[in-house]
Amino acid sequence: MRVPRSSRRDVSAKGRAMTTFDVKGPFEIRTTKVKVGRQIQKENIKEFWRQSPALEDECGCYVFGFRASKGSKPMYVGKTDKSFKQEMFGAHKLNVYSSLVSCVGISSTVLLGLVKTEASGNS
Repeated sequence: MRVPRSSRRDVSAKGRAMTTFDVKGPFEIRTTKVKVGRQIQKENIKEFWRQSPALEDECGCYVFGFRASKGSKPMYVGKTDKSFKQEMFGAHKLNVYSSLVSCVGISSTVLLGLVKTEASGNS
């Protein structure tokens, strides 16, 4: 998951419109130590949005992962139909993230945002 702080990628399929994404991040998501490992809790989410306001109202895809010795390891990929803020930390997704954080036991979690910028016809 080593990418520049913001870079543009074009994704297309044969005969379909091309969608353009700006890659934003990686952004750190802090975790809280609990009795059995670590979890992403409400205060961690509030802190994330204070430090990463650029994603709040955007939509697109995102990659949740962990920092590793040689970069990052992706663990979950999601897509938003609404805004990142409305969908990224819903109850179901928090359960998924928390189970990943607990199993791996790593406190350094990161998120990449693939912000949808436009759709255009094929050239």
